Amino acid sequence: MRRRAAAAIGLALALPLVGCGGKSDADRARDTVRGWVEALASGRGDDACQAMTDSGRHEVVQLVQLFADGPRDVDDCPRQVAHLSRRSASEQLDVEIGATSVGGERATVETEGGPNRVQLRREDGGWRVHSFLLDGWRAFGIPDYPPGARPPD
Repeated sequence: MRRRAAAAIGLALALPLVGCGGKSDADRARDTVRGWVEALASGRGDDACQAMTDSGRHEVVQLVQLFADGPRDVDDCPRQVAHLSRRSASEQLDVEIGATSVGGERATVETEGGPNRVQLRREDGGWRVHSFLLDGWRAFGIPDYPPGARPPD
């Protein structure tokens, strides 16, 4: 009986430690943004596009077509990412990760040097880049959307 009690106490004390060392949602969101930017910079279109929601993929196609002279008739996200990496200076894709906030199924990662703010959504059990142009991307000369001109969320 004492052995069972001791085992139960030991288990109860050990369980809270199981989560220690694991990554928080904020850490995972930052990791998603880092991996996404690295994929953009290296032209790994499949990886970059898999890290985005449908909305994010549409936004990257628009970015490349409007600001990196991408082909207008191609809505293929991986091909546009490859074009972006060939046409962009390395400093345009050099991003420092900043403050991160998480609320339920949404996360926001502030960046410096890249898109000013990256919005993520939880999808298929992980974070995906949902929007990154709403607050501009200084390195590409993209300003913030003016108030009232933002597309619906």
